Amino acid sequence: MTTTIKDIAVRLGISHSTVSRALTGYPHVNETLRQQILSTAREMGYHANVGARRLKEKRTQLIGLLIPDLMIDFYARAATILQAALAREGYRLLLSVSGSDPSNELAYLRAMLEERVEGLIWVPWGRHKGVFGEFSNAGTPVVQFGRTVYEELDAVLPDDETGVRGGVEHLLAHGHTRIALLVGERSLSSGKSRLNGYLGALRTAGLDLDDALVSEGRFDAGWGYDATDALLRLPKPPTAIMAASSTLLTGALKALRAHVVGVPDEISIVGFGDPDWYDLWRPPITTMAFATEAMSEATATRVLALLRSEGGAEGISPVQSRIGMRLISRESVAVPGRR
Repeated sequence: MTTTIKDIAVRLGISHSTVSRALTGYPHVNETLRQQILSTAREMGYHANVGARRLKEKRTQLIGLLIPDLMIDFYARAATILQAALAREGYRLLLSVSGSDPSNELAYLRAMLEERVEGLIWVPWGRHKGVFGEFSNAGTPVVQFGRTVYEELDAVLPDDETGVRGGVEHLLAHGHTRIALLVGERSLSSGKSRLNGYLGALRTAGLDLDDALVSEGRFDAGWGYDATDALLRLPKPPTAIMAASSTLLTGALKALRAHVVGVPDEISIVGFGDPDWYDLWRPPITTMAFATEAMSEATATRVLALLRSEGGAEGISPVQSRIGMRLISRESVAVPGRR
């Protein structure tokens, strides 16, 4: 039979409330008595019913994580780091994947509310103002991760604009002036920031914008393929491509292979993010890499700080932090070739 707090109380001849206070770390319990209670609990094989205690305390110790795609290396790594960081503080991660579908995203947000998560880390896709009013009413802090749609919510972001700018400047330093950009939706903060980085690099270099070299669409491999295919069919194709996501780069490389275009002899490539396959590809891909660990740790720290604040999330002004990226120079960039 399962040993209960009442069984321990009977054995020691004390009230079950005293046993409960000792086992849950209540400060006002005589230390000698506490040690006697703990020793008896071990002897009798007592195991706390954590689930029942959390229900009684109206706590779940769950932190929700809602991401668009677990197959993208950045999100998979971030989820692993976040889980470890939160576990150190006694929290568990509840993961959901929206598939970049706003209706799925809304359904999962509501499911997070039903599961009574104590905090939410969210890679936003759509705007769901009503449901975030519910998170606010519940006192549940929300931290946006990777991109942002609400200025009034906390966010931990990569410095997308400076990242793309750094990649384009690397190509400019190698003598490229016809540099194409593959980028996702401008309606997403990440798409807008990455486009701004490209435009800023061109302006600083004194180059005019050629609209034909800007391929703005979706953050997926299919769009990367179609956009690169169109670029290669231009009367004057680019000598270099800045692919502003790993999925866009996947599509771009497939298109280059289909057109039998060599990298970097005929066209140079700079990627974004740094999944393991970039270094395994031949030639290895030059890229602007996220500080994934720093971003994830900062996000965990922020959501925990909001949980611990006496006024809850409402007691701290929202902070939107941008964390720098770094250039990893490999072999996919060379001076302009014969194309």
